[in-house]
Amino acid sequence: ETDLLTPANGDTDRFLDTLHEEEWGDFIKFRERSSKAPLDMCERWCDKVRRYGFVASLDGNNMTDPVEAKAHRDVFGKLPPENYIGVHGHEYSNLAYGWGTPDPDREGRTLPECRASYLKRMKAFDVVGQAVAVQHLDYDAGVKMVMSEIPGSHASLMLSAARGASKAHGNAPWGCHFANHVTRAPLDQDHVRRLFVLSSKSWLDGAKVVYDEEVALRYNHDTIYAYSDRIPTQYRTIYQDLFHYGNAIDLGRESVRTCFLQGNYDFVIGGCQAQPTTKRTKFWGKFGPETAGWDFDTPEDGWKLLDSFLPGVWLYPVLQDPREIRLFFSGTPHGQVDLTPITAPIDVLSSYSLLILPGWNTMTDELYAKLVKYVENGGHLVLSAAQCTQRVTRDFLVAKKGFDLINGGDLSALCGVKVAEDASAAAIRSVALGAQMFDFTKDAPAFAVELKGAKPLATDQAGRPFLVENRLGRGLVWTLVAGEYWGHPSFGAFNRAMCERLAKLHPTVMDLSGDTAEVDWHLYDCGDFHRLVLLNTDWTTSGNVKDVRVHTGGIAFSENVTEGRMRHVLLKGAAAVGFDVPSAIVDNLKVDGRGLSFEVQGCGPVALTVHADRPFAAPEIEGATGVLHGGRLHLDMGGKWSAATVRVDFVK
Repeated sequence: ETDLLTPANGDTDRFLDTLHEEEWGDFIKFRERSSKAPLDMCERWCDKVRRYGFVASLDGNNMTDPVEAKAHRDVFGKLPPENYIGVHGHEYSNLAYGWGTPDPDREGRTLPECRASYLKRMKAFDVVGQAVAVQHLDYDAGVKMVMSEIPGSHASLMLSAARGASKAHGNAPWGCHFANHVTRAPLDQDHVRRLFVLSSKSWLDGAKVVYDEEVALRYNHDTIYAYSDRIPTQYRTIYQDLFHYGNAIDLGRESVRTCFLQGNYDFVIGGCQAQPTTKRTKFWGKFGPETAGWDFDTPEDGWKLLDSFLPGVWLYPVLQDPREIRLFFSGTPHGQVDLTPITAPIDVLSSYSLLILPGWNTMTDELYAKLVKYVENGGHLVLSAAQCTQRVTRDFLVAKKGFDLINGGDLSALCGVKVAEDASAAAIRSVALGAQMFDFTKDAPAFAVELKGAKPLATDQAGRPFLVENRLGRGLVWTLVAGEYWGHPSFGAFNRAMCERLAKLHPTVMDLSGDTAEVDWHLYDCGDFHRLVLLNTDWTTSGNVKDVRVHTGGIAFSENVTEGRMRHVLLKGAAAVGFDVPSAIVDNLKVDGRGLSFEVQGCGPVALTVHADRPFAAPEIEGATGVLHGGRLHLDMGGKWSAATVRVDFVK
């Protein structure tokens, strides 16, 4: 994708040949000036798309002439469905983060009207470039593929939302647009290191298409670079490695236990609005009214719950301590999390063992019944009584009065409590969670609470319920029964302690310790074994290493996670094999009573780590004896890509 590929000089033809010859991708977006190309040239481009088996889209942002636009769309529309994903519009969600001219009649809108206005704006395209973590709304509008723009906002947040939105819409295909022109100009190596994280994490999270905004061919935010200059060449090398290794490795089925629900009519922006000259936006941005009730408030501050699972996640316009924000990635101390709409089908919600509702939600009878079913099926739901409001406007948030809770506040069918606003109830000044005490710097309002099956998990200074647990069917509900949302300024320490408890209640087959703050980890079920992938998201210094401890199957071992490499570890019981990508591919791990075996593919020197609960004898590599020292195995795979079977037996 480039503005330099103009019809007049024939560069686009040559670019398509180069893309095929160098094998660093198979997707082409025909953008901007290309949209004004003669129709016979468009036909030529389409012929090459067919010949090379590429996937193409046609940019629609600048096609303002309806006759010209239709003519170009007709030409590209003749491509087979497997080669053409449609007309691509970019950043049409800009009103959400305060850019652009809003509709004149937005004042007085309700939340459903905000949503309808957004859907109307987005439904014009088959593919959209999205800079805000609301991809599920784009699919609601009928978009076929959402391309999440990162790192314009917090990349880890955006990717979690893209993956969750895809699941909510039948595993809809999704991709990423790398707008990697941030932080410094002129360019330096930070951009290259950051691109490796962007591309690797996008693939690990499930993106099917990635495309670079400009640097693979040129750069226009500081100067023009030649195709063969150092940084464009480094960019293309990263894409080539991902294209080849990504197509050769079957990651398996990713295990994501935890889901943060995007409530009904919630709108998560997540750092995109970062320019100091831009006025801090309201909730739903310029799709909604400008009244005080639409300020970012304690419902939106509830998204700080996510910080326990994505440390340092950037949530602006939610205000945070800037010293604690990580740009633009987070480690995952408790594994991957999804952001998924509460409107998702019950089978999608039931795929998660833990649902946390952090922000705004307008409760309906249908959603309430679905949450009851989720818990009865064995799920663990965490929400606040305030999120059971039926309000479709936000004026009541100014005074936090008149919540209009569903069923008149009788939440016994889900939460095991009945709550009512009670102006005479004493304020909450402190809370006890087991042996942990939390003193509030600012008093919080209280609901009058009647227990109807629930049991207190945390109580205030007067012994009144603050957080309650209700057992329902095979599952659990934890409900905050204060007269506030999770984002009340005094709840932070309590929220963090609660989230740590939640994480311990939902373990996986492995756990990490050590230098994990910036290590993003993924766990995949590969049938006979599990694949753990560790990604160092610290792009600030070249080659930095994070030393982590992996705990699984009764054993613990160290793995070095180097910047610029993905560390894959195959796990089965009390045995494991680790390797770097790009470097090698290891697969088909098998463990029996004698030892373990696996297949290695690679070229040149390959270094592996091998771990088990018993000492190893000398390894056998294609019938030859190798050397295993301190859990490290070195292989020479020769000058050409080759494969070998490795057998490592236990000492008898």
